[in-house]
Amino acid sequence: MSPTPPPTVDHRDPAQLLEALVELPGSVLVGFEPQPDGTVHLLVGPLPEDDRAAAAGLFCRLADPSWCAVGVAVAGRTRHLHTREVVSEGVTAAVVVTRSGAVASRLQAPGRDAPVSDTDAPEGLVVDSLHRVLGLPAPGQPVPPSHLALTVWADRALQELLAVGHLDWKGALDLHPGDPGPGPIGPSIETLVEATVRSTEGFDWSDVHRRTAQGRRAGYDLTPDEAAWMDVTMFSRWVTGSLPDVHHALHVMDQHGCHSVADRIRRVGAALGVVDRG
Repeated sequence: MSPTPPPTVDHRDPAQLLEALVELPGSVLVGFEPQPDGTVHLLVGPLPEDDRAAAAGLFCRLADPSWCAVGVAVAGRTRHLHTREVVSEGVTAAVVVTRSGAVASRLQAPGRDAPVSDTDAPEGLVVDSLHRVLGLPAPGQPVPPSHLALTVWADRALQELLAVGHLDWKGALDLHPGDPGPGPIGPSIETLVEATVRSTEGFDWSDVHRRTAQGRRAGYDLTPDEAAWMDVTMFSRWVTGSLPDVHHALHVMDQHGCHSVADRIRRVGAALGVVDRG
């Protein structure tokens, strides 16, 4: 990393640090180092490419103790949450996290004078990773196990549909990770919600994280060192995010005419707070 000309900013204010970062080209990692004269040196280095995710280039990195904040600037594309279709090319994003855990970010699309979004509380893998670079816990709480169970169920249903070409409600119920029970016309949404929650009884993210970090559990597209670098909250999000997005799975089901199956899974997901009912 090499320093760029120091800006005169309040090193405790992530929004001011963000203004210095958004002008940087390409995909870079930035360390912010305050100086005795009140300026802040920017130490800039390339963000390594990683096929798993843009933020994976941050895995296992640790900030120098002299840094007051870290940030990234990346370029790429945005996709629609539900359809996964590309919405915009040439999008640039910048995120800054300070030692206190304060966050600022900006997303800019071509042809727009104003940012697409400019928020002090973004979420996602990049934000989690920057917290871990600073040795801070990832914000929030681990993904509820019931959310993971619903994601697994939607993925199983989607894979069955794509493999066989059709999927009815009975077939979808057979793929549920719990035991919702058949019933004369199938279980109610309330019963399915209970069965989804019940299917994760005994599941412990801390235990799964520990065994993965120790190399005793393979998978999740992580090395043991990468898993150990994450905390439990970030690990839970990475594992859940490695599965196909529930919204996308339901969208594909609708595209294949499985509206009834998609709607019932969507209603369970809405009750669990995983998906929007609409």
